[in-house]
Amino acid sequence: MKRWLLLGALIGFSSAEAMAAPLCLSGSYQSYMNLNASGGCQFGNAIFSNFSFAYQSNDGTTSASPNKGAASVTVTPENQPVADDNHPGLAFGTANLTPAIGSFEDYTFTFTVSALTGFFLDDAFLKMTGAFLVGDGVATTIETLTPFNNPQTNLNGFFTFAITNQKTSSVVFNNSSSLTVTKDVKLSNSSALVFDLSSVSNDFSLVSDPVPEPVTSVMIGLGLCGLGFSIRKRLKKS
Repeated sequence: MKRWLLLGALIGFSSAEAMAAPLCLSGSYQSYMNLNASGGCQFGNAIFSNFSFAYQSNDGTTSASPNKGAASVTVTPENQPVADDNHPGLAFGTANLTPAIGSFEDYTFTFTVSALTGFFLDDAFLKMTGAFLVGDGVATTIETLTPFNNPQTNLNGFFTFAITNQKTSSVVFNNSSSLTVTKDVKLSNSSALVFDLSSVSNDFSLVSDPVPEPVTSVMIGLGLCGLGFSIRKRLKKS
């Protein structure tokens, strides 16, 4: 009886991790920051948490200006490049970066990605969506990635009117249980009258832990113990 109580407790503990955080849904970046108190949100086999936001410009706007704060940034969960639970990511709507000619506007997003038990993060992918259509400027995304127990690494993307093939970036790192992302998205307007920076997205890949989880090991052990006990009883009867 005690064995089954222990087994039930361990299974309950294992499933509690997946149930602890709500699912990541489409919303504003402010709504994601509001999830910090409850541990973030789950998307696929990862937890996204510890969201923070900053805004800078030289055109007189601030995060309190209309359409410039965290509430004006849309966040949409996505699975890229493979639509499964091991490729979770978030797309950040950046269309409200609209600096005047000669000015810049800048968002900084910071958040943590944590793999669920039994998984590890092993790469990150950046994609920018947008274009300068009339006139020129430069849109840049500089990301600092700090994997747990791994060296710091970076992702970099940019585009101008003439250069359009540098909008993506990827990096591979050693298996890590979590990753802190600091994403600096900046739009500088040199002469553009028509331009767009629709979104900047991050996607992450996870791999399964080849070593059995503790709960799995315990279940196997208890199963073997039960089998041994049953065989022993049969031998005694014979």
